[in-house]
Amino acid sequence: MTNSFRNFISRLFHPLYMPLAGCAFVFYAFPSQIFLMQKFHLIMLAAILLLNTIIIPGIASLVLTRKRIITSLEMNEANERRIPIIIISVCYIISCYMVRVFCPYKFFYLIMLGAAAAAFVALIINYRWKISMHMMGMGGVTGIIAALMSTASNDISLLLMLQIILSGVIGSVRLAGHHHSGEQIYYGFALGFFCEYLMLSL
Repeated sequence: MTNSFRNFISRLFHPLYMPLAGCAFVFYAFPSQIFLMQKFHLIMLAAILLLNTIIIPGIASLVLTRKRIITSLEMNEANERRIPIIIISVCYIISCYMVRVFCPYKFFYLIMLGAAAAAFVALIINYRWKISMHMMGMGGVTGIIAALMSTASNDISLLLMLQIILSGVIGSVRLAGHHHSGEQIYYGFALGFFCEYLMLSL
């Protein structure tokens, strides 16, 4: 497994993309919702998620790198992750509020609430230990799909299996790149999974 391949996979499945992916799977599980929602609500949902989960945290990470507060976007050291995780947590909390105000469908609010909870717990853990943020994101999406299975209009069991396989691939890539230990991979996945699954199962 080459470095270029590992870097490509890590960037393609970056944890910043996972809340948006989780919300997209809601539409796959309940396709009628995209027709029931007003165009204004769809546009606002997309804008809120893109701005608060990808654009702002991404720009903040680039600025921190330019100012040498963090050495690279990989943030391999635990102490480099504190400020980016704080920024992500704040952005997710803002997203929770905005989604609840502008989008009447509760699943999207709960997904962002689960992501905010996972980020906050990761921030606390990060002061003593480092867990895999990539696997936390993959675990979160897996938890979303698992929680939707009992109520979904479509059969998403195959989607769940594919997500589990993909999570294994991402975990192997992170291990092969020596970014994390096995325990950090497993705990990251478990944190993301249970935060989203429990939120959506309430």
